Amino acid sequence: MTVGNLIEKGIPFILLPILTRLLSQADYGAITTINAIRSTLEPVVLMSVSSAVGRAYYDRNKPEFDFKAYIFNALIVSTVLFMLVLITLGAARSIFLYLQQFAFSWLFLVTVYVWASAAGGIKVNLWIFQNRALYFSLFNIAKAIANLGLSLAIVFLWMRNWQGRVLGIGVVEIAFGFFALIFLIKQDGLRLKPDAGYLKDLLKFGMPLLPHSFGLIALSTADKYFLNAMQGLSVTGLYGVGYTIGMALIILTTPIDQALEPVIYENLSQLNISNARRLVRISYCYIAIVVMGALALWMVAPLALRLFVDEKFYSAKDYVFWIALGYGFLGIRRLFSKFITFSKKTHYITATTLIAGATAIVTNYVFVSLNGAMGAAQAVFISYGVYCLSSWWVVAKLYPLPWFSFFKSITSKVDRVDMTL
Repeated sequence: MTVGNLIEKGIPFILLPILTRLLSQADYGAITTINAIRSTLEPVVLMSVSSAVGRAYYDRNKPEFDFKAYIFNALIVSTVLFMLVLITLGAARSIFLYLQQFAFSWLFLVTVYVWASAAGGIKVNLWIFQNRALYFSLFNIAKAIANLGLSLAIVFLWMRNWQGRVLGIGVVEIAFGFFALIFLIKQDGLRLKPDAGYLKDLLKFGMPLLPHSFGLIALSTADKYFLNAMQGLSVTGLYGVGYTIGMALIILTTPIDQALEPVIYENLSQLNISNARRLVRISYCYIAIVVMGALALWMVAPLALRLFVDEKFYSAKDYVFWIALGYGFLGIRRLFSKFITFSKKTHYITATTLIAGATAIVTNYVFVSLNGAMGAAQAVFISYGVYCLSSWWVVAKLYPLPWFSFFKSITSKVDRVDMTL
């Protein structure tokens, strides 16, 4: 699984040296904007249906529960949401400037491949619950390689513009969504039986997660939208290259925070003075690694850009410092989120995400107006900083850990921990 995820996350970096030489800044800006549009549409079309089906998998043997019909109703939900999004997108084109820059046919393609990803994701997610790691890994690796290969082939041989890259993504997403549906039918089956109860259950599962998703959308896309509307595609393209370099930090932090998850849970399950101090030491070591990683990325960025991208994108290095530190904050926040998840008080996660998302919208509007693309990078730093610090504040309220002194006695505080968490 890890190999497949690393290949998938590495595609933007593998393509960077090629696309920056073949495409203009405006083309790269269009790709950056299309990716932002995709990130906006995905949570709505997906509505967590694959997770709902994964949860329902454990109820498949219960009397009167029809798992095959439940899968079919999950596809109904995604398809209806797809149509609603498509209608909304068509209406919104007259309102939002960044949408007016793309023919509706391209927006239609993006919406279709988001739906294909949602529908196919049901089977891909089920492989995890069915302990079929080989299927999951091979599918994702094949998809990542096809994405890379087809995009390069189209851009090299046919469409040397942003449309070639987007078409490559679209064809691969739709094809692999179709393949995943074939696996779903063959391995799990479908019963073509609409059921109001199952539809209600799917919506009940997914809709409460939408506020959290909307906060994440604002965090990850506000900078691109404001830049596109206020500075244009060329500036967005230059910024997009710097953003790609800065977000590379997430490749370093993800394996580490995944490895720390069971350690955090184990120490929280037996919270005492020793374990509390151990958790603080682990957290501070992780924070130090992330901060040093962000600074190292900033220092090597000028050399990396000179080696890997076309000279018209060299000035993208100016944005790496703030973006890398912003993603450092995101990595640290992901660590703190594990404390909150263990407490089962996940409404705090939604609250902090919404606060950070609102911060992203406000800071991008203000800073892009004042400082252009540099302001967008600064807004990334500030909004992810708010996300991290607000999560840390929640953790400090939930658990009595000695964040500011390893030597301060916390015995009385530990005794007051709510053992029902």
